Amino acid sequence: ISVVSCDQGEIRTTGGNAPISEVEVELYSGDQEDMIALGNELAAKYNLKPGNQSKYQRGLELLGFTE
Repeated sequence: ISVVSCDQGEIRTTGGNAPISEVEVELYSGDQEDMIALGNELAAKYNLKPGNQSKYQRGLELLGFTE
């Protein structure tokens, strides 16, 4: 089972703000290849760019915490 969710908004910190506009495809059970195929199909159809950085990570970067 894959779940697709859309997030739109803003990350707000004392170190700055950053927009959020993302589509997430999450796999709860089943074949990972099917989830990847769905993500690729959505990306191709809607000109989406893949990423793997969480909103939490982005917030930490705005606060100056980088690895």
